[in-house]
Amino acid sequence: MPTHSTNELTPLPFEVQYIEEESGLGYLLRCLSSNHISLSWLKTKIGIKGYNLPNAKNAIELSYLTGLDYEKLRKLLFQSFGSKSKGGILIYGQQILVKELYRFKNPQICPNCLHQKYFIDQGWEFALPPICVEHRIYLTDICQNCNRTIRWDRPSIDICQCGRIFSTTKNNDNPSDEEIKLSKAILIKLKDRNEDDEDIFKDLPIWIKDLSLDAALRLITAFGFFENPDQIFSYKPGLRRMKTQEWERCFQRAAFRLKEFKNSSNREGLSKFIYQSFIQQIAINPVNSVDKEIALYLLKDLFNYDLLSHFASSKGHLSQQRLFD
Repeated sequence: MPTHSTNELTPLPFEVQYIEEESGLGYLLRCLSSNHISLSWLKTKIGIKGYNLPNAKNAIELSYLTGLDYEKLRKLLFQSFGSKSKGGILIYGQQILVKELYRFKNPQICPNCLHQKYFIDQGWEFALPPICVEHRIYLTDICQNCNRTIRWDRPSIDICQCGRIFSTTKNNDNPSDEEIKLSKAILIKLKDRNEDDEDIFKDLPIWIKDLSLDAALRLITAFGFFENPDQIFSYKPGLRRMKTQEWERCFQRAAFRLKEFKNSSNREGLSKFIYQSFIQQIAINPVNSVDKEIALYLLKDLFNYDLLSHFASSKGHLSQQRLFD
């Protein structure tokens, strides 16, 4: 239910049409800037405090303000579920069980897309992939003019809070072909596109195609998080603090190691760089049974670790071999 009655609100004078595959928060920012209204004004008007952002709970009021259908808008905004420690979010029809993989407060952008298309892509709201596949460049969460972290509360989607138009990144590095294909594999899961994906998945491990978006993000993180072998680190605080450039390096490492997984049988050497406990958490807390089977398979294949022998009562009907025979 809305926190304020719509009787207290007035529809925005200029109605903005939604663009398919546009970020929900990006759509709101585009509506507001087109009507010369700030995000701070909107948050005050509908009772959102502090650094919090509009979410699915505000969909009734936001639908009234923007004119966009309530059900459509509700699915474009994140909705938290469960407890703070064991919950997750729903966004774009997807369950994400590790909240740190969704960028709540520090958005990332492709300046080229903003200037050419004037909309914010849904994929930019997630930590991975940190890449614009169309322009084959890395995303950025830093304004190249003021060197400050980009915020949602800014004058327009293509203008920083410092008041200057976003310029292209100064980083001259470009993603590899492996990173581009891995990015496309993730975006297919997010956007449920009907396209020929044979070329995208042929150079990736066979199980990537069967994963949910949640498990794909978590496994890619597990493959790329460690820079050095046998690191010991708490992933949640680490993920929460990571900026786009750090996610970029994580993604680079993951793409390289996934290629090595597919092309090499040297699991002992590779496993030293993979975050075992993160994969174990997918097996224990998956979105679906397929994700669980794949996580169990990887634990056995990479680490020779049989999780079910430690949780015998959880065996049920699962078979690690069914998907991979």
